Amino acid sequence: MAADSVILLDEMVLPEAGVSPYAAAMDLVMMIAFAGKERTESQWRRIIESVGLKLVKTYVYNATSYESLMDVRLA
Repeated sequence: MAADSVILLDEMVLPEAGVSPYAAAMDLVMMIAFAGKERTESQWRRIIESVGLKLVKTYVYNATSYESLMDVRLA
């Protein structure tokens, strides 16, 4: 990865509280079907930082379903 590289992650980024019923249902689907889960921005930040990267900015492009694009770069 070069110093000016950018990783774009297209994910649901849940709020810390007050999640919509749709997002809660998607979280359950992820858990049941894929043993995964939807995450909050702080959870994503911890994962990204644990591998030596940094979350520069999160762009929400669908507020109803929390669909977002995360700009990730070298720390």
